[in-house]
Amino acid sequence: KDQSLNTLSGGELQRSLLASALYQNTALILLDEVTAGLDPAHHDSICKLINHYKIKENKSFLWITHDINSALKYADKILILKNGERFHLGSPEDHRDGKILSDAFDKTFKVLKDDEENTYLI
Repeated sequence: KDQSLNTLSGGELQRSLLASALYQNTALILLDEVTAGLDPAHHDSICKLINHYKIKENKSFLWITHDINSALKYADKILILKNGERFHLGSPEDHRDGKILSDAFDKTFKVLKDDEENTYLI
């Protein structure tokens, strides 16, 4: 609170902007690469905070990300674009075998199930 935005690190700036978005108390919050450039601990804290607001505060988030693992873990729906067009819209469970991701990104994906958290990891 005592620093100007231009003196913050990238991660501090990301967290400040998220706090500002949450403070506005809107029903829908748009996030663009909100975890980009964050170290793993801050990445996890941001994801958990977003998930808390989604569940406990009944907020909706439109979260643009290249972080496939976070999308698989936290999203209710996933929209994949390919060449600027809708390629697939569905649930994280649609990605259990990696086929959709492999087709979307022209790359083979290996998907592992994390039984502890009941999620899938790339």
